[in-house]
Amino acid sequence: MMNYTNKVKNEIMEHKQKAFCCKYSLSVSLLLFSKGSADAVFTTDSEALAKYYISAIRRSTDISLMLAGNAVKWRISALQTDIKKISKIFKNKNIIKCDNCTPAYISGAFLAGGIISDPEREYKIEFTGNSEETVFDLLLKLKNFNINGKIIDRKNQFVLYIKNSDEIEDLLTIMGASEASLDYMGVKVIKDVRNNTNRKNNFETANISRTSAAAIVQVEAINKLFKNKKIRNLPQPLKEAAIMRKKHKDMPLSELSIKMGLSRAGLHHRLRKIIEIAKENN
Repeated sequence: MMNYTNKVKNEIMEHKQKAFCCKYSLSVSLLLFSKGSADAVFTTDSEALAKYYISAIRRSTDISLMLAGNAVKWRISALQTDIKKISKIFKNKNIIKCDNCTPAYISGAFLAGGIISDPEREYKIEFTGNSEETVFDLLLKLKNFNINGKIIDRKNQFVLYIKNSDEIEDLLTIMGASEASLDYMGVKVIKDVRNNTNRKNNFETANISRTSAAAIVQVEAINKLFKNKKIRNLPQPLKEAAIMRKKHKDMPLSELSIKMGLSRAGLHHRLRKIIEIAKENN
């Protein structure tokens, strides 16, 4: 059975970087946050991630990597000449060229050195790096999105962790994992239902899915904005998203985004913003 971290990483790997600068930013962070060994640049238990790793670096650098392994462990290695090229890349600090480079960099950091807990168990995401400078630089990049974290020294490695569920939802959206973000939101709703009698009336079955629970939160927020007439103050893109979600309450996000001509992540970002505005006007 696939663990939760690999499930999230698979969703991130489906998100394609378009510009070369973003592909390069992702490759650099893949290399920076890789946990290797004496004979490997990177090791993983995921064949899909191993193949993605090699493909991503091949698309934006002249580094050649080799893959070996089995169903239990996959090992990526490089010749000495390519290891020298990797060292040279590490010295280049000017890698962010456009607004989309930072999300790409964060995605690569998570793919190579990240883990995330199933929200049913706890709210937590971690990034592990080999140097304090690398991890602190990632923290600064996250702060640009109002995401905060703490850094600890764990067994000679530096770990950046985040436990705020709202910030984890935002971070997942930034990395292109909007379904995982909805998953986190849905679990929070289901947990809240156990202690909230009023909201129970909005659930048709006790076995409601996480995604459906997240949709209920979205509709509740939209209804509040309609009720207090704040809907008219929303920017047009948010207003359109609100109207469409209210009209299609049960439609999956992926289908609704297609209907609106948006990416799934783009629509999810708009609905998250609507929820935030509804909370501010509560």
